[in-house]
Amino acid sequence: MKTKTLFIAGLCMAASVANAQTEAKTYDFTKFTQEQIAEFEEAVSDGTWGKQENIYKNMTRIGANSHTDKKKVPITVQNIVNYGGKLTNKEGKEFACVKGLLFGIYLDGNKQFKAHYPNKKNHLGSIWFVCTPKKTNAIRLNGNNFAIVIPNLKKGMQVSVSYRASNGKDEEFLSGYNFDSGNTFVQHPGEGKNTHVAEGKVAEDGAAWFVTTNGGAFIYDITIKDKDGNVITTGIDNITQVTQDNKVYDLNGHYMGNNINALQHGMYILNGKKIIK
Repeated sequence: MKTKTLFIAGLCMAASVANAQTEAKTYDFTKFTQEQIAEFEEAVSDGTWGKQENIYKNMTRIGANSHTDKKKVPITVQNIVNYGGKLTNKEGKEFACVKGLLFGIYLDGNKQFKAHYPNKKNHLGSIWFVCTPKKTNAIRLNGNNFAIVIPNLKKGMQVSVSYRASNGKDEEFLSGYNFDSGNTFVQHPGEGKNTHVAEGKVAEDGAAWFVTTNGGAFIYDITIKDKDGNVITTGIDNITQVTQDNKVYDLNGHYMGNNINALQHGMYILNGKKIIK
């Protein structure tokens, strides 16, 4: 009986580990933590972000223009990082939930990147953190041609994005750039009210990015895998700086030290992977 019990316990633990790996995301926007919401509130207080009910909206310019009257710089996988903007507070502190990501507007016809400016009347922009209690949270890109840029990727890495049309009615898809021809970013997934997943492998070293169409999208999560298929779960740091440093984090990204054995039983992130102690 004892052997049977241990066997069943082992199966349960193995299933838990498998589920942890399956559910792991590099960036998860479906439930913002109290610490993350506190960062948004701080930015509201300093005037860089606004708040309407439980939605936080940018009130400052995001990104920079690649095309000016004097010079037009075609966007490439290398130079797009010079024009994408971070989401920060007044002091330039990047929000932890999007650390490493860049935002702005991309127009593929001209290979052009543009800054996003808030509305002149209400001073509110169209990059939103939707933090409605007891409902699925998300980043809402409220318009066409909004881009999220993932810098410093390597050829063969895989990116997947869960999303839904912003109005819940129109057929919505994301355009993807610097992905192999087999990617599903350009496919029309069907009804806008449903959640879809677009994914693709990085075609060449450099940045990859995806862009909204047909009115915008709710972005629920972004998952990045290395060439071996391992999920990079350290969205708290630059995704390209995952090293075997034995640093331990909890699931909210808080540093817990370097000795996993000294911690209580639970789930942690060690060397970029979720583990159960």
